Amino acid sequence: MRYVWGLDLVRFAAALMVVVWHFSHLQPDAQILFDPGWVGVEIFFVISGFVIMGSALQATPIEFLERRFARLYPTALACALINFAALRPFANLVAAHGLYVNAGFDNLVRSILLLRGPFMVSALWTIPVELAFYALIFLVLMVGRIHQMTLLAGSLIFWSGLYLVPFALSECGISQLHVGTLGAGMLNMSLLRHGCFFGVGILIWQGLRRQRAIDFGILAVGIILCFVEIIARSAELHQRYYTRPIAFSSLAHEALVTFTVAVFAIWLLARVNDQVKLKERTKRMLRLIGLTTYPLYLMHEGVGGVAYSLLRESGHGQGAALLTGLGLSLMASLLVVLAVEPLLRRWMLAAVHPVLARLTANVSLSRALGTFRPPNVILKPVRGERSARTG
Repeated sequence: MRYVWGLDLVRFAAALMVVVWHFSHLQPDAQILFDPGWVGVEIFFVISGFVIMGSALQATPIEFLERRFARLYPTALACALINFAALRPFANLVAAHGLYVNAGFDNLVRSILLLRGPFMVSALWTIPVELAFYALIFLVLMVGRIHQMTLLAGSLIFWSGLYLVPFALSECGISQLHVGTLGAGMLNMSLLRHGCFFGVGILIWQGLRRQRAIDFGILAVGIILCFVEIIARSAELHQRYYTRPIAFSSLAHEALVTFTVAVFAIWLLARVNDQVKLKERTKRMLRLIGLTTYPLYLMHEGVGGVAYSLLRESGHGQGAALLTGLGLSLMASLLVVLAVEPLLRRWMLAAVHPVLARLTANVSLSRALGTFRPPNVILKPVRGERSARTG
């Protein structure tokens, strides 16, 4: 897949939205706030559907598996250890200032494995959802149906609709039938709630390659379902979390507008990608911005939360504390991207290569999974493709 530089900008903006929301929505004296900032997560899922489809079309199942592992787990390990070191002495203080953190050893292990929570920081609930989507794409690659993108996206959208429509009616008080939330645990990995966002991302990618009426029709249904989920989420947040007075209608409206602008930006920036000629230095800077998004997302509640809480405890305002927490989180993210993650990625890939080699030694499995590549071959494409990936 070619590098789409605009996605790094949208992804980074979505991460900043989530950071601001986490540091403001429970603060009674918030000076810097963005009420619909939580919708940055839904934007991440759309970007993921877009870039994962582009990556999967050019990979065998085993290559796809290697790339996803290399993208997620080395950074997750580095960020989990840094978060643990930062939070261990201050977890109670950070929690007292409105951030959902827990620095227990069991939470550390789960934050490294990424399979199920509770994690050290609340933001990690999205990673098992991503893993469920990756597992689905891996299975589609295994059966050789990856080019049937319309069917795949349509299935995800239809699957989400089975849950989202009754859930939204229940959350908004329109239906008497109570449909409970899936929470942030294993049930959420069913993709019943968020599958439509991945489907929309897939169809945006499909629309750039070929334009068919059926694709646009399914895309329209998918976007409507995304709106339904966002409205339901607005009702959920309004009822259960917000301490500041804000109307449900305003919260939902702002979230819908933010999401619509982001989806339009994804489509537009991908469409003009080849027409805009950037200097190599600019591309490298944009790639660095994109690469910092994932560790920033993982560490802003840990590293940033400690700085934020210490400043608040010493009497500083929410604005100064937020900017300081964000700045330290960005510096820690750059450290991970430039120094820690590349080293961990080499070590961890070297550790999994023998396992992958055994899998592909079997003739039938080799045909299904694709040709195994030795370490000195795979490291180069993994490094090149990481700039176009999401969390």
